[in-house]
Amino acid sequence: MSPILSSDPSTASARSTGASSSVMVLWGFLLVLPGALFVMRYSPRAGVSPFLAVSAYALFFAALVWVSRALVRRSDAGGESGTRPVLPRLPLLPLFLGFALFLAALVVIYMRIEPEALQIDRWSALDHFWNALSRGEYPYHSRSHLGSFISGFPGLFVLALPFWLLGDVGLLQFASLAAFFWLSICVFRRAGRVAFLLALLAGTPVFAYEMIVRSDLFSNMVVIAWVLYLTGKVVRSGDCGIWRLAGLAAVWGLLLSTRGVVIIPLTLAGFSLVRGRGLGRGALFGAMAAVFFAATLIPFYLWDPVFFADKNPYFVQSGYIPGWALAIVLLTTAGIGWSGRSATQLFAATGLLLFATVFGCFLLAVVRTGFVHVLWENGFDISYFALPMPFLLLEAGGVFFGTPTRDGASFAPVTD
Repeated sequence: MSPILSSDPSTASARSTGASSSVMVLWGFLLVLPGALFVMRYSPRAGVSPFLAVSAYALFFAALVWVSRALVRRSDAGGESGTRPVLPRLPLLPLFLGFALFLAALVVIYMRIEPEALQIDRWSALDHFWNALSRGEYPYHSRSHLGSFISGFPGLFVLALPFWLLGDVGLLQFASLAAFFWLSICVFRRAGRVAFLLALLAGTPVFAYEMIVRSDLFSNMVVIAWVLYLTGKVVRSGDCGIWRLAGLAAVWGLLLSTRGVVIIPLTLAGFSLVRGRGLGRGALFGAMAAVFFAATLIPFYLWDPVFFADKNPYFVQSGYIPGWALAIVLLTTAGIGWSGRSATQLFAATGLLLFATVFGCFLLAVVRTGFVHVLWENGFDISYFALPMPFLLLEAGGVFFGTPTRDGASFAPVTD
C-alpha cells in the first residue's frame, strides 16, 4: 500500500526509506500543473508560444527538484541529522541564497505595482470592507476597486485586520510566508527540508502571483495548516479538557468563516478528532464550532437581512461548484476522514482533496465553455490552485525524502 493516505500508522515509518517513484511523480505533477497553467496563460503577453513556455517550465521545475534534492542529500550526508533546527550546511547555501534573491525581486515588484492597477480585487475587498465598517457603513454594501460586491466571509476580514491597521492588507502575504517558513521548521526540524520547500515555493508561479496581486488564498490555507498542526499537538497530548475544547472550537468556527472550501480540511480533521475518542465529545465540539461560526454571520444578517440573504458569502461562493459536485466532494471528504486514512497524514489528504476539487471545477469549466475560453478569456480563476499548495508542499518534504513529518498535523495517538 502506498504510504500516502495509508490507514495503518505503522506505514509512516516506511517513508523513512523513501517514497516510491510513482508517488514522487504524482507529487511532482500536482506541484507543476498549477504553475504550468499560469505560464501557459501569461506567456503570450511576452510574445512566447504557450506550449514552448510550458515545456521550458516543466524542464526547469524538474531540474529544480533534482538539484535541490541532491543538495539536501549531500548536506545530510555531511553530518548527523539533528532533531532541532540546525544552521544550513554549505550545500544548502545556494538554496537559501536563491530564495533570498527571489524574495528580494518579489518585494521590488510588489512595491512598484500600484494596487489600483491590478485586475485582481481580493486585496481591495479586504481593504474596502474595513474602510466601510470604520465609517459605520454596512460593509457588504461596498464594492471592490473593480466594482464587484464584497463576498468574503467575515473571518477572512478578521485575518486581514492587523494589516489593514498597518495600512496595507497586502502585507498579509509576507506574514503568511514567514508563517509557512516557521511551520516547515516545526514540522521537519531539519534545515535541508526547509530549504527544499522554499526552493519549490520559489519555483511555482502560483506563489509569486499571490504575492504580487496581494491575494489571500495561500495565506488563508497557511493559517489552516497552522491550526491543524496545533490542534493535532493538543489532541495527541491528551490534554483536551472542556475549556481547551471550547477554545479550539472557537478557532475552528472562525476558520469556517474565512472561505467555504475550508470545510474540506476541517471535515477531515473533525472526523479524525472524533474517531476513537467518543462521539459525544465530538458532537459537542462540532456544535460549539457551529455556534462560533454562526456568531460571525448573525450581526451582518441583523444589520440588513434582505441584502444579506441575497448576497451572503455562502450564496456567492456556492455558485463556484455545482451542487452534485459539492456533494461528491463532501461525501468523499467525510468518508476519508471517518476511515481514519487521514489521521496520520492530514496534510497529504487535505492537499489531494483540495487539488482534486479545484482541478475538477477547472475541467467542468473546460467541458462547458472550452479550453481557450477558460484559460485565456477568464472562464476560470486558476489562482484557486493556490489553495492546496501549502499542504502539497509540506507533504513534499516527506514524499521526496521519505522523512516522517514528526510533528505534522497528525491526530493519531503517539505510539512510540
